[in-house]
Amino acid sequence: APPMPAEFAARLDAALAAESAARQEATFPAAAPESAEPPVAPVVDLSAARKRRNRQLGWGAGILTAAAAAAVAITLTVPGATKTDTSGVAAPAPSAVGGPSVGSDGSGAEALLGGGLGVRNYGPLQDSKRFDACVAAAGMDPAVRPEGVRPVTVEGKPGVVAIYTTGKLAQFRLVAFGADCGPGNPDKLFDKVVGKK
Repeated sequence: APPMPAEFAARLDAALAAESAARQEATFPAAAPESAEPPVAPVVDLSAARKRRNRQLGWGAGILTAAAAAAVAITLTVPGATKTDTSGVAAPAPSAVGGPSVGSDGSGAEALLGGGLGVRNYGPLQDSKRFDACVAAAGMDPAVRPEGVRPVTVEGKPGVVAIYTTGKLAQFRLVAFGADCGPGNPDKLFDKVVGKK
């Protein structure tokens, strides 16, 4: 929009000054000397005022949007926080099937990588102590920590699968142990390398 002509701006300034003086005198009769003119804000270009107002509203909307996005991110992040190390803490009772099903030779085990990395769910073995005893019984080193442990069902038998790195990019070793695994009973269900060869 074009700027307001100067003659109209001057008339508006005069009208605002008169109105402001009348209000000032009505509100504070003793404080305002008769000869003093109250300060009046000059009339500004209407398009500039709109731009300033829109910019302030834009900032406010941006802040509200950022706050809403942060709240959603926190809400979405908190449920995923269950993927923590639960060493020494009893795991919830396994479901009837004990986890995803795979073949006795480990066929279909690649699908376990997606939700298994970073997980410490010992399923039927219940805690890290029983898991370490199972690993030792299978002739493996319990000090070598897996990248994830999760329940699995191998041909109808409940157990857990441990996901180990192999030292090669995108290649993992999956070792499944049965629920009866422990000292003197390795109960290894399968031992399979998946990923890039």
